[in-house]
Amino acid sequence: MSLTDSYPPAHRSRPPPPAPLRIDKANAAFTPRAPPARHLPSSMSNNSGFSHSYSYTPGATNKHHSTSRSPPRSPPPSALPLLSPRTSIGSAHSPPPNMIHMPKPPPRQSPQPRAEDLADFEKQCRDFFYQQSHESGQKMNTILSSLPPSQRARFTRIQASIRAQFHSDRTLAIQSAMLALLSSTIPLHSLTPPSRARPHGKAAQKEREEKLSAFLREWGKTMDTLPGVRKFIEGLYSTLRLMSRPENHGGAGGRRVEWELDDAIFMESAGEEFMRDAIIMLKGVLGFSDTLPTNETNTSVSSLVDIALPPPPVLGRTRSSSDPFTDPSTPPLTTSPDPSMHLNLQSGRPAGAISRGRLWVSPAELTNPSIIHLLALFPVHIKRSAGAPRFQLPTAERKRDVEALATSQGDQPEDEWTALSTGRLRLTSHFRRAGWRGSMMFRFCQWLASLVGS
Repeated sequence: MSLTDSYPPAHRSRPPPPAPLRIDKANAAFTPRAPPARHLPSSMSNNSGFSHSYSYTPGATNKHHSTSRSPPRSPPPSALPLLSPRTSIGSAHSPPPNMIHMPKPPPRQSPQPRAEDLADFEKQCRDFFYQQSHESGQKMNTILSSLPPSQRARFTRIQASIRAQFHSDRTLAIQSAMLALLSSTIPLHSLTPPSRARPHGKAAQKEREEKLSAFLREWGKTMDTLPGVRKFIEGLYSTLRLMSRPENHGGAGGRRVEWELDDAIFMESAGEEFMRDAIIMLKGVLGFSDTLPTNETNTSVSSLVDIALPPPPVLGRTRSSSDPFTDPSTPPLTTSPDPSMHLNLQSGRPAGAISRGRLWVSPAELTNPSIIHLLALFPVHIKRSAGAPRFQLPTAERKRDVEALATSQGDQPEDEWTALSTGRLRLTSHFRRAGWRGSMMFRFCQWLASLVGS
């Protein structure tokens, strides 16, 4: 017997798969179909001279004394009931039962400030801005710092609204005060009656020097911290200096000058006190007269209430009669208003009430000796910083061009203006009174001074 006879062949067929499961709907149990018994090949029985039959029956019990041997089998699946996807347990992708009909939580709302707190904060803001109360300012800052972030915006809007209203009221009050001061101040009427009667006399000259010296001494201390005050004093010095110089040296000679000056230099430089002192000095002491440019009209102080006009109405499409946002008691507009009507109202408001280019005309009574004594009162650093502005030397051809332009447009060309520290200056067609040159001795001294270049 050979070795090949005692072993099965190397290549044998694969056993067939087990029978499919059959599920009984009554008890949800399954019973596998018993496969046919498999017999070992005959060569296995010839190995030792005896023959045994090996059969495999699924479901049979494998005992130790059994003559048949069964292969290991997988445990049967547990009996699970067949459930529909619509049962109470639900499918794998459905939410838990307790979350299906749960209502959404209400949105979280931040606590709103009380009306009493808002009223108290508004009172503290008004006291701080209008009454300048330091205690109210501290309370206002304390309230803002202790607010939650959700309420801080509303309190901040109240503070900004009161601040804007205060600045608007303050500006209107200063404008009204300035116009009232301009209308009540008469040139040279801040001097005593004897000085007003003889403005060329020694008494009037001495009184002007005393008042100008007091003005420079009072406001000269603030020139380093208040640039508007310094600019005004420098412009006044340059104007007086050009008035005292002859025409062939770049001065005004015997002609009067116009100083175009913004009203803001009085209102915004150092408060109402400086505005009052500067206007009284310029108009009441030195004798300057104010006028408005030709494109502006002079109006009274009471017309300042019309500064803020409502914007023109903006018309959209015509709404239908079924529109729920229309008011049936208000008749619809049959014609569109003219947009130019609002512009006409704006042009009719007090354009000259507060001017950005008010003209200050030099007095005809000031003589060169009086101006020289006034210039000597200015500090040295003002004389250096003011510079040495000059008028253009007039020529015959230039005079004809200027006269033609003034006749056609009512104004002089831009190059006729001389820029100063604040505002600008130009010559007028009016002349000073006779005797503006001074005495013969004074003119001789001025001639000697011009030789050495002073």
